[in-house]
Amino acid sequence: MGKLSQQQGKKAQRLVMEKFGNLGFWAHEIVPNRAGQQPFDIFAVSSFSLWMVDVKHVGSGGVFSLSNIEDNQWLAMERVYETRPLQSNVNDNEVVVFLGFIIVMGDENDESFWFLSYSSARYYFDKGNPSVKILDMRRIFNG
Repeated sequence: MGKLSQQQGKKAQRLVMEKFGNLGFWAHEIVPNRAGQQPFDIFAVSSFSLWMVDVKHVGSGGVFSLSNIEDNQWLAMERVYETRPLQSNVNDNEVVVFLGFIIVMGDENDESFWFLSYSSARYYFDKGNPSVKILDMRRIFNG
């Protein structure tokens, strides 16, 4: 990954952390290991939801390339997905788990945030699609 891409990625992560914080979430950035890898970029927790996401940045093209997902990210998400944490309960209230990618599209003055679930990304990847259109994702952090 080039230096500019790393800078954009870090900025996108900070923006997502800020958005979660503004919504009352406790959000924590996962520190990469010595090899520079981590399973996710961010864990974010609120009373009834848990987000385990990797943050990606795309320009204004409206398309996210699945080749931007690293092997260790696929593996980590697969392992979490297979454990079925979606069945968790806290105080008899269901906890909703979001596992996937938050795509930050645009530049400093015009950013939008989109969620691509792990299961949707896996579906597109397994079907041989090299990319996913932003408009096929769910927009989040509106306003």
